Order: sequence, then structure tokens, then C-alpha cells
Amino acid sequence: MVKDNKRKRVRRIAPLAIPGLALLASFVLFFSVAGMVRHAPDPAGLSDVVYKAEITDKFFLSRSGLPSFLDTVTGLSAREPWGRWSDSKEIQFNFKSRLPHKFTLTLLAAHVTQDNINKPFIVQAGTESETFQVSAEQSTASVSFTNVSDAYSIKIVVPQVRSPTPGPGVDPRQLGLGIGWMQISTE
Repeated sequence: MVKDNKRKRVRRIAPLAIPGLALLASFVLFFSVAGMVRHAPDPAGLSDVVYKAEITDKFFLSRSGLPSFLDTVTGLSAREPWGRWSDSKEIQFNFKSRLPHKFTLTLLAAHVTQDNINKPFIVQAGTESETFQVSAEQSTASVSFTNVSDAYSIKIVVPQVRSPTPGPGVDPRQLGLGIGWMQISTE
């Protein structure tokens, strides 16, 4: 009698388990597809999370998401433990508010490709442009702007980009500069 009850329970559960599995698979597929669509314009995952920060706070690129003062960031690859690689010729940081008239941008060049050592990186804030060079990995670089007007973005132009896997490979990124953190100071 006990065996029959177990068999009946199994028979009753088994038909429910298959639709449940199908429902679970549909749920996973839906959210996977929804996630891919959501992240298509932001493969680096920078807009996943917004955390509260002031424009003068240090922005660690190894952190998930964006500080609240940034609207969007383009030209950066996925987050790594030390920061993020550039993955195009231009990196652009779009701010929610107008940039200060006078400021200094400092960043940690955590990594740099061999082609870019001691080459000029161009930094643009509005119509103003400055340059910096990176002589070694794990070095800081600073550029000062004294006359920025009506600007909402900072663009960094990378001198040379290259794929980490020469020839046809699995890594399509075009690397140049690995940024650990950046900070704007107004003093």
C-alpha cells in the first residue's frame, strides 16, 4: 500500500515537473534574451547599477555600474579586477551636469599597450583639448583645463588600438589603454 502511494505521488508529480521545467526554461530564456537586448548598447555593463557619488569623487572602473554624476560611458570593455580596457579608438564619459569651467582630470593608467607607451593621448572637454603620455603601467596621468564652457563630456582619444589576439580570434576588442580609476578635481 505504501509503495502504491509513492507511485501515485510520483505519477502526480511527474506531469507537473515537466511543465514546471518548461516554465523555468522559458523564464530563463526570457530573462537571458531580455538581458541581451538590454545590454546590447552597453556591453561593458556600465549602466547596470548607479551608485551615489559626487563629480569630485574618485571613479573606480573596476566597480560595477556608474557613479550618479555620469550619464553614459562608451568605448570601454567589461570590468576586470583592476579596471577596464578601452575597446575602441575613443572613450567618452557623458556627464549629467555641465563640467566645471576649470578642473584637472587625473587617471590611473593601469595598463597600456606597447604601441601607446610615450604616445600622446588626447583628452577633450568641450572645445578644449589637452594631451598626456603614459610611460609605464600603473602610472597616473593628469591634464588641466582652464576654460571649459558648456561641456557635458570628456573624450579620450587613444593613439593606437590593437586586438589582443592577432588575426581572426575570439577577442574582438581594440585595446589601447587600461584605466583603473579617474577623478576630477576643481581646486
